[in-house]
Amino acid sequence: MNYLLVTKKDGKLLPAYDSDQGKFNLIPDGDVIVCDLEDKRNLKHHRKYFSLLNFVFCHMTEELHERIFSVEMLRVEIAVRTGNVEVFYTFDGRRCLSANSISFANMGQKRFERVYSDTLDICLKHYLPESNREEIELELINFM
Repeated sequence: MNYLLVTKKDGKLLPAYDSDQGKFNLIPDGDVIVCDLEDKRNLKHHRKYFSLLNFVFCHMTEELHERIFSVEMLRVEIAVRTGNVEVFYTFDGRRCLSANSISFANMGQKRFERVYSDTLDICLKHYLPESNREEIELELINFM
């Protein structure tokens, strides 16, 4: 059992999601377990990030679609624009960028919130300049 996400409700710790219920049931009554109090990611916010990328991809201009063929290409381009990248050098000394993963293991919620906000800013500036932040946030509620 790698980890178990729990939430506090009425003074008790309970499985946070259905996927955690099975792990939770494996803990014998009376056993003491350790809960790590890391900056855990919000699954709904993670899903909202990908909803944003899908929404932007669906509403981009044809001109943008001529060079961005997939949501993953859009994610990588936005990662470069926001600086969410690792820099490495090839054997011949050329500088290359690799988009950082936004996986739960790679960043906590606070850092993810910055990445999401920066991503939304870039989307508004470069991909959906006719929209504003509030409009996009409202659209995402319906798009998810």
